[in-house]
Amino acid sequence: MPIHPTAIIDPGARIAESAEIGPYCIIGAEVEIGPRTRLMANLYIEGPTWIGEDNVFYPFSSVGVASQDRKYKGERAETRIGDRNKIREFVTIHRGTEGGGLLTTIGSDCLLMTYSHVAHDCRIGDQDVMPYSLTSSKPEIGVFGANSIGLGRRGFAPATVEALQTAIRILTRAQLNTSQAIERIQAEVTGCAEVDELVAFIRASERGVIK
Repeated sequence: MPIHPTAIIDPGARIAESAEIGPYCIIGAEVEIGPRTRLMANLYIEGPTWIGEDNVFYPFSSVGVASQDRKYKGERAETRIGDRNKIREFVTIHRGTEGGGLLTTIGSDCLLMTYSHVAHDCRIGDQDVMPYSLTSSKPEIGVFGANSIGLGRRGFAPATVEALQTAIRILTRAQLNTSQAIERIQAEVTGCAEVDELVAFIRASERGVIK
């Protein structure tokens, strides 16, 4: 098991022999990491957390930490992550709360892009979630527009946020199929690199995207 000497691992953690733990990773008690999963560097993981096989975690992400829900009082709650996921830089994944079933789950074969936030009690299946979107599983899974608050906090210009909001509205509310929606976006929302990235992501999806 390749573990960098700067990593700090609680004796109560269970790490598969073929897992790779990179520099400056901190792994708490009741964390289980499956075969061939790779933690590149600077990861912080609290338990109870279960992580499956062949996942890749890029630097500066945190997993299984307490939620930002002010109703959370420290009750035992869990995080479960499947297989073959790619968790990119600065992703945050919070454990569940009593009000939502005490569990946050991520399925398999998912890509969580940079700065994604998986909030407490989220249940993400084996589906593609559009970049820049505000997606929720309550009351049913769907997209509720661009993540305007998060984008604003990250310094995106108001014009960029509005362009993304318009593109996502076309995708989700214009009663068009995906191909028709993309054609309309490309005709009506021009000159925005982030919208171009959104369209490219949708075109490259092999499973379709959550709408």
